[in-house]
Amino acid sequence: MNRLRQAAVNWVRAHDRHSSAGDGRRRVLVDGRTPVNYVMVAPVLRAMANDERIEFFFTASEEPHRIREIYREAPHVRRVDPRRAALMRFDAYVASDFMWATLLHSTCRIQVFHGVGGKYGFDAPTTSMREWHRLFFANRRRLRNFIASGAIDADSPAIRLVGLPKADLPRLREVFVERGHLFLPLVVIVAVLLSGRSAAFAALCGIASVVPTTWLRASTRRTFGWAAIVEALESGARNTLVVALACASAGIVIGTITLTGLGLSFTGVVLALSSNSVYLALFLTMLAGILLGMGLPTTPAYIVQVALLVPVLDKLGVQVEAAHLFVLYFAVLSAITPPVAMAVYAANGLSRASLMDTSWAAVKLGLTGYIIPFMFVFSPSLLLIGDMTTVALAVVTATFGVICLAGALHEHFFLGPARPWERLLLIVAAFVLIEPGLQTDLIGLVLVGLTLLSQRLLRQRAAAPSKGPA
Repeated sequence: MNRLRQAAVNWVRAHDRHSSAGDGRRRVLVDGRTPVNYVMVAPVLRAMANDERIEFFFTASEEPHRIREIYREAPHVRRVDPRRAALMRFDAYVASDFMWATLLHSTCRIQVFHGVGGKYGFDAPTTSMREWHRLFFANRRRLRNFIASGAIDADSPAIRLVGLPKADLPRLREVFVERGHLFLPLVVIVAVLLSGRSAAFAALCGIASVVPTTWLRASTRRTFGWAAIVEALESGARNTLVVALACASAGIVIGTITLTGLGLSFTGVVLALSSNSVYLALFLTMLAGILLGMGLPTTPAYIVQVALLVPVLDKLGVQVEAAHLFVLYFAVLSAITPPVAMAVYAANGLSRASLMDTSWAAVKLGLTGYIIPFMFVFSPSLLLIGDMTTVALAVVTATFGVICLAGALHEHFFLGPARPWERLLLIVAAFVLIEPGLQTDLIGLVLVGLTLLSQRLLRQRAAAPSKGPA
């Protein structure tokens, strides 16, 4: 009986496919569960309303009796009963949730998930998503959750990281009109600093101006009442404890170095440990720069390192410009390097994420900055020292090398997500491109070309129609 039923369904589908092939139009079935599902695809429908090559159908496979209610904002769309749709052939099947996708006859299945992280418990599903041809994700965190739960493979060609829909983004003009006055505390801080007062006094004035600023408009007066002020003071006190502990710990380290005289004898220590090896000396100088810079603002950290670290590099024959930029870079990077990572505390106060996870994410984002200072030492052309042709070539290839490294670290290159072997090629290409020289540049360009070719071939394979059941 089942074989007869399946044969009948296949015959009906074949007849439907034959009868619809004459007009040459592509059929798209939109499956909705709530009116929100139609709202999500409505911009696409409006944009393609005059395209005679596309024909849209709308159904409600989970609750067919609510089909008129679900598509009430579009009374003129072509609605079709799920039982009839099951006998038809479609070129694409679009759904906004995957738990109720019961029509498995489409050539291409597109899943668009709406909602916020954690809503309905779908943020990390256990249902396999490998049968879908395209998966659009609004943020990388949700994508990681899907991969971690085993719902999809990390190198799946179906993954598309698209960000929030443009329709969901606030309009810049409206934001400035409604909440632009909240920039006033920043203006106060800058003005107090320009007047010659200390940074601490400027910060105090900025904090004091926050409450009067929120009272300038009714929209912020309602959200920033006395209860919110008390909560903000409590949160500030809690966050201050964490920052104070980090500063105190860093101060103990720096104080120990200063009082014991280790800093003054650092030049001899580095030269003795490195055995006059420039590579080892640079590595030790980097570690010392990060250690001396933690817990200090950039300017004091740079001044300390100029006094202690630049003489080491100068004795090893490093150019003065490269030596100063070397220590300056690590004076800046000490602010995001664990375990102290003072700059991360400000971001962490907003994100409420794990401090160490945020610190390592910052290191990942700024990893190129840890490599560039070494290139300054070995390739002065990156500092615009040398003839124009060499300088221009070094700058262009190094910039492209940085792009390759960023693509490898963030698993996405020009044509889409980067697979593990593509990321490995990009990392090697990044290092050889950053290193000036015609031979290294040619090797790097070949590796980048192989990566792009691999992405293109996999993309074409993913875009090809599947030969599954109609």
